Amino acid sequence: MRMDEDAEKLAASDFAPYYWDDLVKNGRDRLSGASARTLQSMKTDMVSMFTKTLEELSSVLTKNQPVFCSKLLHWTFPEAFPIMDRNVLKTIGDEHQEIGMKPMPEHWSSDRVEAYKRVVDFYSYLEDQLGPSGKGALEEADFHSQPMDPIRVRYGWLRVVDKWLWLRGKETNE
Repeated sequence: MRMDEDAEKLAASDFAPYYWDDLVKNGRDRLSGASARTLQSMKTDMVSMFTKTLEELSSVLTKNQPVFCSKLLHWTFPEAFPIMDRNVLKTIGDEHQEIGMKPMPEHWSSDRVEAYKRVVDFYSYLEDQLGPSGKGALEEADFHSQPMDPIRVRYGWLRVVDKWLWLRGKETNE
């Protein structure tokens, strides 16, 4: 029921015009050619768009705004925005320590923008390590690992990594 209530609140609020008139239209310009650009080159725009969208959502929704915000941005711009939820953050937190990156904020829910910056930094690090051929190989491996029925889906490398982070975080959170 809560999801239906949230959907009704969003539709009846000023968020819908913001989404279509500001985020989608302006986002296309700001992130044009996202698949050919690195995440690091788009980081300022990504964090700015995350922050603004989070502010807009906060006036309507009471819970899980950063999670919903990251998912909404990912669905709108799948080649540019990683998802941030507790399973992803758990895995990234573990991996940050292994590769020597700055750790995730201890209380990520109180500093949502800083947590999202760290998520983008992690994905940028992976993108740099994989390079173009590694990203392509990852996308191909994911595509060929899917069952044939009913249909295979070609995901970008960012979505493939997101699926892995979520699954690994879910396993360690259980």
